[in-house]
Amino acid sequence: MSGRALEGVKVVECATMVSGPYCGKLLGDMGADVIKIEPSGGDPARCDGPFLDGITDPERSPLFLYNNTSKRGVTLDPGMPKDAEVLTRLLGQADVFIENHPPGFLETLGFGWDAVHRLNPGLVYVSITPYGRTGPRSLAKGDELTITHAGGVGFVLPTRSTNIDRAPVKMGGYQAGYHGGLAAALAVIALLLGRRNGREGHLIDISLQEVLLALVGPYTAQARYHETTWHRVPDRPPGTGRMETSDGYIVPGAADDHHFRAFRRIMGNPPWAASDEWDDMEWRTNHLMDIAPYIEAWMKTQKKKEVYHRIAQAGIPVGPINTAEEVMNSEQYAARGYFIPVEHPLAGTHLYAGWPYKMTASLPSVRRPAPLIGQHNGEVLGTDPAWAAKQDSPFSGRPDKSDPSSPPLKGLRIIDFCWVVAGPYACSLLAGLGAEVIRVESHNRTDLLRRSVVWPLPEPSPIRVPLNQGLPFNYANRNKMSVTLDLGRPEGLELAKRLVAMSDAVVDNMRPGALIKMGLGYEALCRIKPGLVVAASSSRGHAGPEKDYLGFANIHQSIGGLAYLTGYPDDHPCVGTPADADIMNAMGLAFAVLAALFHRMRTGEGQFIDYSQCEGCSALIG
Repeated sequence: MSGRALEGVKVVECATMVSGPYCGKLLGDMGADVIKIEPSGGDPARCDGPFLDGITDPERSPLFLYNNTSKRGVTLDPGMPKDAEVLTRLLGQADVFIENHPPGFLETLGFGWDAVHRLNPGLVYVSITPYGRTGPRSLAKGDELTITHAGGVGFVLPTRSTNIDRAPVKMGGYQAGYHGGLAAALAVIALLLGRRNGREGHLIDISLQEVLLALVGPYTAQARYHETTWHRVPDRPPGTGRMETSDGYIVPGAADDHHFRAFRRIMGNPPWAASDEWDDMEWRTNHLMDIAPYIEAWMKTQKKKEVYHRIAQAGIPVGPINTAEEVMNSEQYAARGYFIPVEHPLAGTHLYAGWPYKMTASLPSVRRPAPLIGQHNGEVLGTDPAWAAKQDSPFSGRPDKSDPSSPPLKGLRIIDFCWVVAGPYACSLLAGLGAEVIRVESHNRTDLLRRSVVWPLPEPSPIRVPLNQGLPFNYANRNKMSVTLDLGRPEGLELAKRLVAMSDAVVDNMRPGALIKMGLGYEALCRIKPGLVVAASSSRGHAGPEKDYLGFANIHQSIGGLAYLTGYPDDHPCVGTPADADIMNAMGLAFAVLAALFHRMRTGEGQFIDYSQCEGCSALIG
C-alpha cells in the first residue's frame, strides 16, 4: 500500500509572501488538500521578480510559483459578509488554518483563534508573525533584514569578516520566511498526529525571531555558559572553513583528528605541519592560525573542482561554494532527480527545487501548479463534495481519549543513532513534542560535540570540555535517554535490535551504509519490526556519485547555493554559522519522519526516508 502521507487533511491558507505559503506548500506537496485564500489583487508575492521579460506579471512570479504548488486558489474578502460566510464554512470543515497576518487583524474580522476554535474545536490554527502573538514586540513590524538581526543570526554574518566597520548582513533570499514556514509545518503535523486519540485543536504561535534564534542556539548557549566570544570577526578565526582556490571557493571541514591528518597528506605533508602535535584537536585549535597563511597559499594553487574531489575522496568533509548555475547542473542532484519539471498554464514548464526527503511509501509530489488568481472560485465557493464530506477526514469518528495537556507525540518511541547536530537535534525536536527518544552512543567513538574544544575564549588558549559539559552537545540532545552500546559485539547488536522491536521509528545521520554494515539496514530493521519508519539523513543522500562524501552545516549551505547568495556584493561569498543549516535540516528531517508516521497511522505501512542535507539547503532558495 502507498499513497500521499496527508491525504484527507484539509487546509485553509490565508497567508502571503513566504512563511505561511511555504508551510501550506509543504503540507500540500505531502498530499493535503490546501485552499489558498487571496484578495482580488492576489498575494503580494505575485509581484516579486525577477520576471523573464522584465514585465511584472502576477501569474509568472518565481517566488509565488514555487511556494504555492499543490494548492487550489480562491479570492475572498473576509471583510465582506458574503465572503465571510464562505470562509466560515471552509474553516468549519478544515483540519488546519494557516495565517501570517499581524496579531489582531483577523480578530477584527471574526476569524481570530478564539472564534475559530469555537467554530471548529478540532482545528489546528497556525499564526506566524515576526515576534509572536504576545510580549512587548508582538505588534512590531518585521521583515527579512530586521528579523534576521533580531534573531541573532545577522551578528555573525558575514562570517570571517575582516572589517568590523562594515555593517552585518542578512542571509540571502527569504530565509526567515522559509525557516518559519518549515517550523510551522513541523508543528502542524505533530499536532495532527496528536489528534490520533481525539485531541482537540491547538493554536500554534510561531515567532520568526525565535525560529532564527534557534539556528544559533548552540552558540548562544556556549557563549552564555563557556564565556566564548561570538561575533562575525572572531578573536581567533579558523584556518580552514571558506577558502579560495585559483578559480573559486571550497569549504573544507577537517575538524576531527583523522580528518586533519588526511588533509596534511593531501597537501604533501608540509614541514610547517609535520609535528605530531597537529593530531591533537585542542593544540590544533590554538595554533591553526599560525599556519593558516601557508594553507591558504597552497589552496590558491589548486583548481576548485579537482581539489574538492581529492579532499572528499580522502574522507574529509568538504564542499564547493556553488554558484546558481552549478547548483542547477549538479551531477549529484541530477542522479537523485532533485529538480522536477512543473508545467504552469501561463508561466510554462520550468524546473523547480524538489524535496530533500525521498520516501518509499508516500513520496511528496506537485499535484498541481500554483493557482491562477481566483482559478478555483467556481469549484470551491460552490458546494465542494470533497470538503463537504467530513467523513473523509482521517480524524472523523475518533473518540476523545487524550489529555489535552499532554504533548502531541506522547506514546511514540524513537531510536536515535545520530551524532553531531543535524540528526540529534531532529530527535530532540521530536522529544520536545512528547516522543520518547533513546539515544544510542558508543564509547569507541564518542560524539564530536562531546569532544569539542571551547573556543575562542578570553583565556589565551582553548579548553577541551568534559564529555557531559559541552553546551552545543547538551543543546542538541535535550529530553532524551541515552545508552552506550558496542554495536561491533553480538551482545551490543542484540540489545540494539531489542530496542528497535519496541520502537516506532529509527533515525540516523551516519555515513550512508554504516548501519547496513552493522546489520541494522532498513530491510533488517523491518524484519525486526514490520511497519517501522526508518530515516537516514546524510550529507548528499544515499544515492548518486557523491553519496559517500561527508559534510557539515556550512558545507551543505555551500553546495546547496545559500552561501553564494550571502555576503557583501563586492566581497567573498559567506557561509553561515557552524550549525544553522544543521538546525534547519533537523526540522526538515523531523517533518519527514512525522509525515511517515502519519502515513503509518492511516495505512499501517512503514517506510524508508533518504534525506539529503545539501538538498535541504537548496529547497530554501525557492
